[in-house]
Parts: sequence; C-alpha cells; structure tokens
Amino acid sequence: MGKIVLLGHVFDRLTVTAEAGRDNFGEVLWACRCACGEIRTIRSSALRTGKHKSCGCLKADKIRERSVTHNGSQTSEYRSYRAMLRRCYDPRHRAYPWYGGRGIKVHQLWREDFLVFFVDLGPRPEGWTLDRIDADRDYEPGNCRWAPWSVQATNKRRPSYALPLLSV
Repeated sequence: MGKIVLLGHVFDRLTVTAEAGRDNFGEVLWACRCACGEIRTIRSSALRTGKHKSCGCLKADKIRERSVTHNGSQTSEYRSYRAMLRRCYDPRHRAYPWYGGRGIKVHQLWREDFLVFFVDLGPRPEGWTLDRIDADRDYEPGNCRWAPWSVQATNKRRPSYALPLLSV
C-alpha cells in the first residue's frame, strides 16, 4: 500500500503544508499550519482520525466560550442568581431544606442561562434582594422580583402550626 499524501488537505483548523519526516514507528509526520498561525508537526493517523483538529487553540476557545457567556459574573445580579441555584439544587447549602428540600425549583430557562434570568428581572436596585412573591411557588417569571428587606420581612410563608383548623 502506498503512502497517503495529505499535502494541502484541511483538517478542521489545520492545513497540511509539508511532509516533516517519520516518527520512531515509521509513520509519516506532517507540518500543519493552524488557523491561529501556529505550526505543529502531527502524525498522519492523528490527522485522519480527527484526534488533532488544531494546535490546541480550539480546546482553549471552547473552554473560554463555556466559562464566559456573559459579562455579568462579577455583578450583584449574578451573585443572587448563583445563590438562588445553590439554595434549590445544592443539598450542602445551609438553606437547602427550606428551598430545594421542600421542592422549590428554578424556571428551566433561568437554570440554563443567566442572561434570560437577567432580562426577565432587570438590574437589581441597590440594597434589594431576590424575592418570590408567593413563597410556596418556584423561582419563575411572574413570581420573582427585586425587593427591599422591609417587603421581604412581610412576605413569608405561614408556618404549618398557624394554619386554621377545619371545623367538622
């Protein structure tokens, strides 16, 4: 079987520019230019199987995309958002028994994307915190707002011992 010539072929972000010899096992090595400008020497099989798609910049770009989807991670709104998620989904959080432990959840679109949460509630006024209008319902559009502590202090669920007795 003859040698497979990859010169000029493009593999994702890599373009094969020249043959670069052979490795210790006799496999052909190729000089490849990445879309970012880096030059790397890569084995023929790694190119053909898709093991290498870039010089390493593709992985870094994907990590960057996943970790920075918005510019709000240092804001008070984002801190409130993260605290809401932890209360509802982290059993180690001290408030979990009163939120996630009793079935309070976060609206699916909010769970998936901080920006959706932010667009729905808007900027947080100074000194205000995230409040559920009905303390027995989930964190969801129409049931959440930014409110001062004075409003939150009056907006609590009734303890089970305070429920009225039914007469027979």
